[in-house]
Amino acid sequence: MISNAQVDTWILAIAKLCVTALLLSLEVVPCVAEANRLRETTSPDKTVLLATEKDADGAMHVFFVNSATGDKLGSVLSILTEGDLGNVNVLSSWNPSSSTVALLVYYGVRSSKIKLFRRDEKGKFVPIDVTLPDPLSIYNKQDLKKLAEEHVSASENSLGPWTDEKSIRLVSGIMVDRGDGVFVHLFVTFTATIDSKASIQNVKLLGPYSDQEADKFLEQWGKKYWEESDTETGDSG
Repeated sequence: MISNAQVDTWILAIAKLCVTALLLSLEVVPCVAEANRLRETTSPDKTVLLATEKDADGAMHVFFVNSATGDKLGSVLSILTEGDLGNVNVLSSWNPSSSTVALLVYYGVRSSKIKLFRRDEKGKFVPIDVTLPDPLSIYNKQDLKKLAEEHVSASENSLGPWTDEKSIRLVSGIMVDRGDGVFVHLFVTFTATIDSKASIQNVKLLGPYSDQEADKFLEQWGKKYWEESDTETGDSG
């Protein structure tokens, strides 16, 4: 005959097993998000990261993810809005409070775009409307505009630091094939001040640059703001 003490022991053991299984199941999602996270995208307060996910058809999507729970906090990219995402990488520049972020989405060696997001009252990240300065329009010379219409061109942009809680330094650039395998590069440095939408100030045109000059400019910008933030590397606008 089974005693009440034995029954109590079995119930306690089963309860412990259930609690352990629950805790393990709760840990799976954050672990999956961490395994699929994109490097160089975690927020300063470490609460948000960007992670990739493949759907049933194998198409890749990118989401904002709560680093503690694994909950999705908004879509960054999907095959529906970006097309083929097989060769996409993302860098981020967050404001100090981790409430707003600028993302550099780049494809291959140069082609890229800038996307801005802010956290809403529900904790989700929503896109911010922004129209980047157009280097060709600012340069306003028909020879380069005609080249851009006739030959391959691509955007080559870059992220800078936040100068305060709402303002970030950015680069909008374009490279245009002259038709002989040599590219012409134009860059615009500017400040985007972000609230419900983004406003643009401090616009400065740089170029036209050769391939070598463009490489040097982008390298200096990257070193100044990402690799050697405490070291001056020259004037990058």
